[in-house]
Amino acid sequence: MENENVSTEQDTGIKFPIKIKLSKPIVTDEGALSEIVVKREPLAKDWIGFSMTNPDPLMFVRVLANTAEIPFVFLKKVTTKDMFKIQEVVADFLE
Repeated sequence: MENENVSTEQDTGIKFPIKIKLSKPIVTDEGALSEIVVKREPLAKDWIGFSMTNPDPLMFVRVLANTAEIPFVFLKKVTTKDMFKIQEVVADFLE
């Protein structure tokens, strides 16, 4: 049931997949990543621990890891420039 609870463009107005090209590839023992592909809209479970009054930048990364189905270990190594790209994409879901 891979596509269970997957939002479509009609649901959100946002076209999926959303591709984020990284300015610097992320390399870990698990491999390399040069692009992040957001596959779905975040669900309630993805926002657990997220504070609207005091948002933690790491929570934006965690939400993106969930929606892109990428191990969090990869995204903890993003550059500052790429972190801001991630924040922009995740913030679009809050509008």
